[in-house]
Amino acid sequence: MRKRLFPILGIIAMLTLCLASVAMAEDIVLEAEVQSVSSLTTKNGAPYVRIIVVETKTLAGANYTVGTPVMAFRDMASKAEKYSAGDILKAIVSPREFQGKSSYLLRAVLK
Repeated sequence: MRKRLFPILGIIAMLTLCLASVAMAEDIVLEAEVQSVSSLTTKNGAPYVRIIVVETKTLAGANYTVGTPVMAFRDMASKAEKYSAGDILKAIVSPREFQGKSSYLLRAVLK
C-alpha cells in the first residue's frame, strides 16, 4: 500500500505545482489608435475581425511602438468591423500570448 501511495502523492504534488504556476490574466480596458482592420473567415467559414492597434512599449529605457492584434469573434466581429484606421478603440479585452507574441481578445466595446 505504501509503495503505491508515495508515487501517487508525488504525481499529485507535481500537478498542483504545474497548475498553480499558470497565471490567469484579467480583462483590461484598452484605449488605443486603430492602425488597420481586416475582416476574415476561419477555416470553418465563421467571420472574424482582426484590428491592429498601436501600443507604446518600453524596454531597457527605450520607447518603441508596436502593432498589436485585437481579435473579435462571433457577435463581436460585427461591432469590430465598424472601426477604420485612425479611430480610437476603447474596449474591454483579454490579454493573450501565443508563441511569444502578445494579442488581445475583444470582450466588449466601450463608447
